[in-house]
Amino acid sequence: MERATADPHGWSDAGPHLPGFLALSHQHYLAAAGTIAGIAAGKLARAASDLVSAAVYRQSVAATGFTC
Repeated sequence: MERATADPHGWSDAGPHLPGFLALSHQHYLAAAGTIAGIAAGKLARAASDLVSAAVYRQSVAATGFTC
């Protein structure tokens, strides 16, 4: 059985030994992390916008549908 290999940057590659696991390069991991962070930032910005408009129009926070 072959062992998982590691690249010079310290990222391990599971290869075919973990079923259902897609071995990606570290560039793909970083790109995926950036996408997830961007989605979270977008949700936070929309939530903040809803809260600001609620304050301006004197609505309750519950009426904005704000959820974490």
